[in-house]
Amino acid sequence: MMAMNTNDKELIREELLLRVNALPEMNRKIDKSDLGSGFEATAGHLMGTPAFANKITSILKGILEERNIVFSSDAERSELKQFLKPTQTELLRRYMQQ
Repeated sequence: MMAMNTNDKELIREELLLRVNALPEMNRKIDKSDLGSGFEATAGHLMGTPAFANKITSILKGILEERNIVFSSDAERSELKQFLKPTQTELLRRYMQQ
């Protein structure tokens, strides 16, 4: 496989955003009228953050497999990771703020 160009990476990023934003976890609403239950729900939600991060990684791996992407080097893999890091960070931030 040839080295990934910026367009390839952008397509992967867009697909990752579409799939993660479609997850029920990204569209959850807390009933703030009951503060006690809301706090417990929020605490439980935040404790689920590592599992959500793993879900993002799993979705990304699935996208790479579907597109038959094989890295030619560790440097190429690292380059994609660095390119996607701001997107993954933003997805996690949005998840935690719900």
